[in-house]
Amino acid sequence: MKPSAPLARTSITLPQRELSTADSLATALDRSRSWVFAEAIRRWGAKASGPEAPLALPSAEAATPPSPDLPPGVDLSAALRLSGAARLKRSQELTASFRRAHPRPGRMQIIAFESQEDFLAWKESK
Repeated sequence: MKPSAPLARTSITLPQRELSTADSLATALDRSRSWVFAEAIRRWGAKASGPEAPLALPSAEAATPPSPDLPPGVDLSAALRLSGAARLKRSQELTASFRRAHPRPGRMQIIAFESQEDFLAWKESK
């Protein structure tokens, strides 16, 4: 996911319990710790009705955030439960299917020869 705005580096101090919770969320979501912090702030900002609004982090059951890039009916949680090898195989199958449905035009190659003899030698080698 590309960031929509420039990133800024910051340093924060947290109690060990909250840091452990953030790390557990990051592992469960297969995301970085920074993403977990940023998502918590985004959600808090969206829900906040005032400066004292409580911060509600996602539960482990609702670990997979919705993605606008996913077509309707795609169960990302089920896909993420697959092994790495199974995900790779599925990715290769989807890529092959996409390429069959959307073939690329052939590439044009331009070859220059010094002489007719060079061209004929190249032609015979093919």
